[in-house]
Amino acid sequence: MSAYYTHSNLARRTHDPSLLDTAPLPYPAPPCARPATLDAISPASLEAVSWPRPIQSSEALLHGIPLGVTFEQTRRLLLDKDAGSVLPRCKVVVIWCENTLWEMVGAAWAVEKVYKRCEAAGQVGRRLEVVEMPGANHFVRLYFP
Repeated sequence: MSAYYTHSNLARRTHDPSLLDTAPLPYPAPPCARPATLDAISPASLEAVSWPRPIQSSEALLHGIPLGVTFEQTRRLLLDKDAGSVLPRCKVVVIWCENTLWEMVGAAWAVEKVYKRCEAAGQVGRRLEVVEMPGANHFVRLYFP
């Protein structure tokens, strides 16, 4: 199923999460002009970029981590100067997709907001770049020539 949210230009311009599209998607989803990524990608290409073992084993455990632990790991990754001294030229890039769920967009904006506030106070350890991917849902297929 391919479903796309339509977040307003005002929401995207102001980064105001209250303006994001939170309407439930209809079921069944209306026909979509764009094919689902899983329908458009060849089995060989999917196999080349997929590794199911982590999903079947340890990655599932990540969903049980308390939010406080996740928040602390994120804080250290971006704001801890000692952590930032390791691989100092390494930056963090948050990619959010224009047509994805409001929670994903709002989370990207929240991370960016906290980072900018800390950056202004000189309290960051690593560079952060937040990028919008136009026309994409939450499952992105990238092409490299």
